Amino acid sequence: MANPASDQADDGTTSVQGLGKRWEFGKDVSSWPMLKWARAVQHKTDLESRISLWIAGRPISTENSLSADRLKFEMRLRVHTPPPTQEWSLILGDFLYSLRSALDACVWEFAHADGARPSKPKMLQFPVVRDRADWERARRERLQTVPTEIAERIEMLQPFNRPPSEVNKDPLICLTELNNLDKHRSSIDVSVDPRGIQQKFSTTWETEEAVERNTPPSATYRFPDFTDGALVVEVPFLDPVKELQGGFTMAMQVGVETSIGKQQLSVITNGLLENIQQVLNFIAVGPASPEEIQAMETEQGGGWIGMEVRADETGRTFHTGPLATEDPQS
Repeated sequence: MANPASDQADDGTTSVQGLGKRWEFGKDVSSWPMLKWARAVQHKTDLESRISLWIAGRPISTENSLSADRLKFEMRLRVHTPPPTQEWSLILGDFLYSLRSALDACVWEFAHADGARPSKPKMLQFPVVRDRADWERARRERLQTVPTEIAERIEMLQPFNRPPSEVNKDPLICLTELNNLDKHRSSIDVSVDPRGIQQKFSTTWETEEAVERNTPPSATYRFPDFTDGALVVEVPFLDPVKELQGGFTMAMQVGVETSIGKQQLSVITNGLLENIQQVLNFIAVGPASPEEIQAMETEQGGGWIGMEVRADETGRTFHTGPLATEDPQS
């Protein structure tokens, strides 16, 4: 999360950005934002289960072959069950929508906290702002009656707080762009792609001269589309190979196209899920106060007591106590 900024007031006191009331979802405001986040967890679990089910069916394999004249080795892709990428894209879209809805629901709840009535409720939305110059307008239109400390915390989370070269990598930018793509334009591009090729390949030749002419092998590696029969590896030889053992294996991964290039799907879903949970918690609780920061900095390892858990003779009842400093058998 962002570091809080501080300002010196006229009376000499220091005000810290975002410091104020600490709210609790389900108590001070509705738990709806966290329920939306939990719904995203369900979609992620569903997506992972469907991908795992497809993988468990061994949907792809590779086929190695040596030409009749023994002058060429090839490895081709065999697709037995095509990946249901459109179905995965639909579930990913539901996942992204739930996360984005969690942010918007958060703003809605705080804008109506303590009986507040925003004048333009349809404009309420969690703002994602790249340029600091656009912040004040976004705050005025999108946050309206949101309490001051909440608005400050949302400001602290904005992408414009990053160095310019890092703005496009901000998780809020990634979420917004993928969600908008799914809602307004087209399906999200989910694909199964080669991740790497591992060589487990040995050859035997008739003469030492043939060994020298064909070492190292001149191999061509391709990362083809996910189509049956696609050529992946081609190794031509200058002499007929006497014996060939092993071959090549190819690892695959599920990827998703983003504004910063193709990313591994699990990296995107895990990263966004964790980030949005942190965002919601930070909005509710805010930064640590100067006193809390000082207490953490000056604490000398106190506060934690080493404990051990011991079972009784039944193995069903447990007791806690200080960690033993000596061997009880000694």
